[in-house]
Amino acid sequence: MNQAPATLDELHSQLTRFIAVLEAETEALGSTQIDHLARVLETKNQLAATTAAAWSQAMNWLRSQSTGRLNQGLEVPAEILPHWQAIVSLARQAESLNLRNGQLIDAQLQRTKGAIEVLQAAARPVHLYGADGHMLDLPGPTHTLDKV
Repeated sequence: MNQAPATLDELHSQLTRFIAVLEAETEALGSTQIDHLARVLETKNQLAATTAAAWSQAMNWLRSQSTGRLNQGLEVPAEILPHWQAIVSLARQAESLNLRNGQLIDAQLQRTKGAIEVLQAAARPVHLYGADGHMLDLPGPTHTLDKV
């Protein structure tokens, strides 16, 4: 066996496409184009499913090639080891990008929650006079919407 089987080639290809869409997601998260982000997320979800299927097929193939017992882990045949190492590297890169995008989403969510709180506070009716008819102490001009 001088070449990696088609299952490993397919996994490599799927991981490469998945990384590209994760990079597009990073870019979309930094922009204000929600429609673009929605399209990227749809593509990401589709690729995640096909990449998981390719991973499963590759694992099944590796298990069929392994001579060790199940509790010893998989043995990767020496002739495909460089190809397998490239796949593992791509999987780690995808994991790192996915974690970073999750952090970007969390930060965006926090900013959005803060903006919603400010807008909800601004929408509440302001009572200028108390029950006793005297003017209430109102916040000064330093309370603005742009200071979330």
